[in-house]
Amino acid sequence: MNQEYKNIIAIDPGSHGGVFTYQNDKYNAAAMDMNNYQTVRNHLKHLKTQASNWIAFVETINLHVGKENIEGWPKAKITQYINETIGKIQRIQKLVRGHTGIINALIESEIDYVEVYPITWQSRMYLINRRKKETPTEKKNRHKKVATDIYKVFNISLTHDTADAGLILAFAQTILSTNDPWLNGRVKRVETNLFSQ
Repeated sequence: MNQEYKNIIAIDPGSHGGVFTYQNDKYNAAAMDMNNYQTVRNHLKHLKTQASNWIAFVETINLHVGKENIEGWPKAKITQYINETIGKIQRIQKLVRGHTGIINALIESEIDYVEVYPITWQSRMYLINRRKKETPTEKKNRHKKVATDIYKVFNISLTHDTADAGLILAFAQTILSTNDPWLNGRVKRVETNLFSQ
């Protein structure tokens, strides 16, 4: 294990997100609204009072903007497309606000962090399913089953909200325990006493 960081926080953002921690050889899972800055900040500050040498692995936002050629579309279809696009933009804005809140809470709590794209941790954990198209529910169920299999010996109760955070933690432990070069240059170090003036 990386000697600098003994304790790990894995964060799956979103209103149905979760925090999964590894501290002093113990695991803990907590489902929470990761878009609620106060809740996230209070939880991180509490963790910081329990131990030092924390590092957080935070799933970062993977934005994909589709391009549509709407030339020749009927007016009703264009209107529907515009309304759907506005809805997507509003969801993206909420995700960005939530992610920014998590990063700000980590900085305020003086916890170093790493941002990781979903495709990165999912491919490293062999979770990419290229054989068949899955619904979001099927994917959540599959992730929950894998996470449950990983943590069952520790008697951790997992939900859909905490399963991905648990998988991000397993990814983090693999990266840290092998001193994987993937980590090089990715740790954002938080300046100590940044907010103490």
